[in-house]
Amino acid sequence: MQSQLEEDSLFSLSPQAWSQIDAAKLVLCDLDGCLAVENVPLSGADRLAERLGDRLTVVSNNSTLRSVELADHLGRFGLMIRPDAIYLAGEVAIRIVATAHPGCKALVVGSRPMRELASELGLTLTDKDPDVVILGRDDNLFLSRAQKVVDALSQGAVFYLTNPDPSRPGVGGIPQIETGAVQSMFQAVLPGITPIIIGKPSAAFFWHVLRDRAVSPADALMIGDTFETDIQGATAVGMKSIWLRAKITA
Repeated sequence: MQSQLEEDSLFSLSPQAWSQIDAAKLVLCDLDGCLAVENVPLSGADRLAERLGDRLTVVSNNSTLRSVELADHLGRFGLMIRPDAIYLAGEVAIRIVATAHPGCKALVVGSRPMRELASELGLTLTDKDPDVVILGRDDNLFLSRAQKVVDALSQGAVFYLTNPDPSRPGVGGIPQIETGAVQSMFQAVLPGITPIIIGKPSAAFFWHVLRDRAVSPADALMIGDTFETDIQGATAVGMKSIWLRAKITA
């Protein structure tokens, strides 16, 4: 059986693709461009979720929401997925940092839910002499705060990046700026700084999900529309995958 299949859409899969899906104990599926656009479920996503049941796990490089928030939001549109079956890069990044650096001082560039989670997990939020910098998507990032990131990284703070995506699909095909684009700005200022990437395609992200769900890579399948993150990441840990080539924007 092929380790990687290419399909046009999640809603027009070939019999071979369905054979792999039905055989998998765990089906990891990207959100943006696969099940939803701008967190609004696509037509047919609810039926797919019903068919897969507890085997469906959403894995997204979203770095602004917590899983419970996203589950509630999707549920309002009729797409019912439990919070514990949703893994988001921002949330996973905060948890990994809290485990690796318990009680550390952290400069968290991200949404309010991410800052609140960091505080709940014992991190001390500060812009002054932080031990780590966690870079996620922040709609309110100004140059003055960006300079604090440069200051911290210049002084040796450990650099964590929630996800490397430069953009994500938006309604009408207009790309939406993502964390990777912001990281490129810091990389231009500090070319010698290399972040620790948490979200897809990082093996750490996939292993976090697989361990949490108690499933081996051989028994799991990844479905995604971005080859560089979804497919390459899954392949790196030994998972089969289905690459959705068509870019759905609405």
